[in-house]
Amino acid sequence: SEGIRVVRIIEGIDFVLRNPFTGTGFLGIWTFSPTGGGSAHNQLLDTFIRVGLFGFTFYMYLLLRLVACIGRIDRALFWGVISVLIYGLFHETFKESQGAFVLAFLVGIAAQHWRAEARAPERSARVSAVEALT
Repeated sequence: SEGIRVVRIIEGIDFVLRNPFTGTGFLGIWTFSPTGGGSAHNQLLDTFIRVGLFGFTFYMYLLLRLVACIGRIDRALFWGVISVLIYGLFHETFKESQGAFVLAFLVGIAAQHWRAEARAPERSARVSAVEALT
């Protein structure tokens, strides 16, 4: 299993260096696998292969912002996200439907937090105005 994982990493990086804008698209590793099938055995590698260098850069930015936000909201949830990301080094975690649900749920939590932070100055300004009137 280790050997094929190393081969997949090398093949994937080589393919993306030749196709940095598009990657493979939907087909993933099946596009260039000599056997015509298989698995990347790694969420980050799978994403890198499918969306290319620029899409992967955006994906990593999103994940880092998400992890930082969840870390500020709840420590237990933060360590849960970290464990999913570590597990993703050995399996495609967000590609399957249940993993996509987890990712969408986490993005929703972070988006709600970011929205509340953006509205916080408005609220404090309204409270200050009310206090000034009283």
